[in-house]
Amino acid sequence: MKKLLLAGAAFLALSTASQAAPLISDLGLDPNISVARNAVSGTFDDEYTFTLDQASTLTIVGITNTFAGGIGAGRFIANFTGTIFNTGLDGLINTIDDFAVVGPTIATSPCGGISNCQSLAGSGILGAGSYYLELTGTGESALANYGGSITTIAEAVPEPSTWAMMILGFAGIVVMSARRRRKENGNSFRWA
Repeated sequence: MKKLLLAGAAFLALSTASQAAPLISDLGLDPNISVARNAVSGTFDDEYTFTLDQASTLTIVGITNTFAGGIGAGRFIANFTGTIFNTGLDGLINTIDDFAVVGPTIATSPCGGISNCQSLAGSGILGAGSYYLELTGTGESALANYGGSITTIAEAVPEPSTWAMMILGFAGIVVMSARRRRKENGNSFRWA
């Protein structure tokens, strides 16, 4: 029985050792910041939280991993994937109401003309709210790492006068198309 317990404890220790400690980092409001992690040995699930304060914000994410020496040299990340999630109504990460807004995107290789490189990138126009970037994968050894950036750019929101001009333009198109249809049907369109 002692041997069985020791074997079970050893198996548990080995399976736990292959899990990288999760990384949860808050990037703050409207981030324009670099993200990186070294020594991603084993399976990892990292979250970078951030908040956007205005609607229509373009968010661009680009993450790379250069595995010099090729696959099997200890720097490769298997199943390297990135997803941006909205935290839903509760504002908490990894809960049932979270939903993906960009991705999941699987890293591709080569990147930027470098053959021993993986990259994943994505972008989206996101509204005001709380989000998190989730990066997952399995690093071959403690040599595996990734780095990249999250960039947010506030989109210009049209002013009320611009909306008024657009609505008048659409109304003009509707009137012109109605006039054209009536002429084609033999009825002329006249204002009363």
